Amino acid sequence: MQPYSTISEMIENGKSDNLTYYNLSILQKEGNTIYSVDNVLYDYIDELKHAANTVELTDEEFIKYQYNPELLAKDIYGSEELFFIILLLNNLPVGSSKEFNLRKIKMITAEACLHFLNSIYNKEKEYLESSRAKVE
Repeated sequence: MQPYSTISEMIENGKSDNLTYYNLSILQKEGNTIYSVDNVLYDYIDELKHAANTVELTDEEFIKYQYNPELLAKDIYGSEELFFIILLLNNLPVGSSKEFNLRKIKMITAEACLHFLNSIYNKEKEYLESSRAKVE
């Protein structure tokens, strides 16, 4: 797999995916509220980081994506839902979009991301489904 050195190259080669933070989450129900208590991706963060490249944002890209990893995820992966992967790769906690102001960022290509997430989902499918069964 070819490493990409710019965001533009990654966008040109991106693919969309339906796997989301929620779909990879361990769920719990409290009253009528269902929420994520954990995410199986955290167990695979080292492998994810190993597949990542460092890219440097141009001035235009920095202005566009600063504080907005959701937009970057939509442009790269075809889904805003995957912004948490960008945050994890850059050692930022999920939910910390206000801290996303880096010029050099770690990214994984859309192709590698799709492969990686599908692989994890397939490995953890039973565990994830049992979590969902408990909250339905």
